[in-house]
Amino acid sequence: MLGISQNLPSIYPSYTSISYVSHPEIIADIFRIVAVSAAVFLWATAFWFFCIALVSVLYGALQGKGMGFHLVWWAFVFPNVGFTICTINIGEALMSEGILWLGSAMTIMLVIVWLFVGSAHVRAVWRKKILWPGKDEDHDQ
Repeated sequence: MLGISQNLPSIYPSYTSISYVSHPEIIADIFRIVAVSAAVFLWATAFWFFCIALVSVLYGALQGKGMGFHLVWWAFVFPNVGFTICTINIGEALMSEGILWLGSAMTIMLVIVWLFVGSAHVRAVWRKKILWPGKDEDHDQ
């Protein structure tokens, strides 16, 4: 929606020739306000779900039972890529340096998590904890 709102005059050039609208650019402005508002709302909802997931993962990790590597650890990385891209797009739409810095910090943290999960994956394969007969989805057969 943010991309469409930025390029609305080129996508719908007929809006510039509406005769009964004295200021045709107001249509693009209204759509832009709605798009940015919806994007911020959806981002806040995604942030809420991120916080719930973070608390549940930290609670599970701090229980002391250990968290051995499983392939689902990649879910720490890939959904948050979209979350980070949305943060950067909202920062550009609002022209906010603070949000853009937050997006940069999120990108750095995402690279660190990606490297951590990647190295844990390689380590688990090396130790034959995953991708080995009886260790993955077929462990109870």
